Amino acid sequence: MADAEGARLLFGSYELRTDSGELFRDGVRVGLQPQPARLLELLARRSGEVVSREEIQRHLWGENTFVEFEQGLNFSIRKIRIALEDSATDPRYLETVPRRGYRFLAPVRAGAAPPRRTIWRAVAGLMLGLMLLAVHPETEPRPGVHLSGPAFQAYTEGRFLAQRRNPGDREKALVRLEDAMRLAPG
Repeated sequence: MADAEGARLLFGSYELRTDSGELFRDGVRVGLQPQPARLLELLARRSGEVVSREEIQRHLWGENTFVEFEQGLNFSIRKIRIALEDSATDPRYLETVPRRGYRFLAPVRAGAAPPRRTIWRAVAGLMLGLMLLAVHPETEPRPGVHLSGPAFQAYTEGRFLAQRRNPGDREKALVRLEDAMRLAPG
């Protein structure tokens, strides 16, 4: 698979943005730490192939770095499985190949990064939405606007977090409201 800056790896209902290491499911961001995200990218790019434990070690930590490899690898695999809602005993995405390594099972296709204009438009819309929330806080979308389950959940979580005083909550609110806009652009 060609390595393009800003490429997206698409599999099942997931999207892995290789430029930022962010994972999305149905347009909603899924929490995944940087190390597991790098491992997921390596495995997804080699979908269908067994990637050896030694190759994973070189890719994630390099040859001259001494870390508790087993613990780090197990942590990363566990976090990937949690993020993908996958199971070691009945895998859909990540298969353990005993004493050899891991194989990514799902077909993966590459996609281009979203155009910057779209990103700036989303940021502008998000800022406008937050300003409107500050002026006119309502708990439901306006009448006649129907949001899907994931979009409504992202919207309500974003609204809740936006009204809290903690600066970290405000940042989370931006993310959730951005997710809602991506899921229901209208």
